[in-house]
Amino acid sequence: MPPPLEVLGDPVKILHTQHDAEGTVLNARTTTPGWLGERLDVGWAIDVLHPLAR
Repeated sequence: MPPPLEVLGDPVKILHTQHDAEGTVLNARTTTPGWLGERLDVGWAIDVLHPLAR
C-alpha cells in the first residue's frame, strides 16, 4: 500500500483555486437533485452503478 499523500497548504483553498480555474461553480444548491417524483428505474440504476452490469 502506498503511503498517504501529503497535502501542502490549506486543502480548502487548493480546491477553491482548482474549481475557479476550471470554471466550476459550487453553492448550496449544487447537489440538489432534479427529481420530479417519478418512480426509480431499478434496471437503469443497476446498469449505471454496478461495474459488471454491462
